Amino acid sequence: MWWPPWHVTNPWRLRLWQGSDEWCRRSACLDLPLLGTFIVFWERELRTMPCGDCWREMDEATRAGYLPGGYLEGGVVHQDRADALFAEAGSTGSK
Repeated sequence: MWWPPWHVTNPWRLRLWQGSDEWCRRSACLDLPLLGTFIVFWERELRTMPCGDCWREMDEATRAGYLPGGYLEGGVVHQDRADALFAEAGSTGSK
């Protein structure tokens, strides 16, 4: 993966660092001056559930989205379930 230099905080600095994505897959990142950041993930499998640390930090309502029947079941967004869930949560009864 590559991030262009205009998306990097300090595009003039040479730096090697460890990062992760939204699914806690670890990566090695290399910032090259004025070329951007190059990112290599070494965990190829996408998770279907959050990691243990993230799971402990979630509240019950957020966890429910990942359980069977939830809108994030299997690590993918089920749009029909998300629309139904958030339509109920967002309705106030008045227009």
